[in-house]
Amino acid sequence: MVAMQTRGVWQNPDKDASYFTGLGSDHLSWGTPVDSEQSAYRFKGNAAVADIDGPAVVLGTFTHFNFRVQMPFTRFQVELKVTVVVEGGIRREFVLPFSHYESPNRGPVHDDEVGIGVVAVTKAVEIDDVECDMKVTGFYQSLLSDEVTETFISPEDQSNSGQLLVRFTRYDGPM
Repeated sequence: MVAMQTRGVWQNPDKDASYFTGLGSDHLSWGTPVDSEQSAYRFKGNAAVADIDGPAVVLGTFTHFNFRVQMPFTRFQVELKVTVVVEGGIRREFVLPFSHYESPNRGPVHDDEVGIGVVAVTKAVEIDDVECDMKVTGFYQSLLSDEVTETFISPEDQSNSGQLLVRFTRYDGPM
């Protein structure tokens, strides 16, 4: 078992960076507010204890502040650069791609969707002197479902949070 601390910063949107504020931080916002606030993401890292082939652990808490905004596009991608520091001060960094669908905010209200897809990082950390791969298992939104999903559903006009879960498995060679 190994204790670890995580943190993350948002980077590299696939659209013009001038549409976003907070790149390089844990809080990224975008859009011209229709009512009062911009939409935003926040990633809050976590302290966890991980084990090889053990249960999923919380990498961090993802929050989508979903407010009505105007944007020149409805879809974008952005990366979350995650830093993991394990016992002994060993530090690893990796990138998780997020895809976002911003509902058009016209007519009936529709939920926004955030996707993470299947992400695996080879040799992400070392646990008990064993190199381990890390697999993102998905989002857990306890208020919406008891399932872990690759898609984060975010109802309009509110802040929606979920845990981003990962599992560690013994490195068995290139994936």
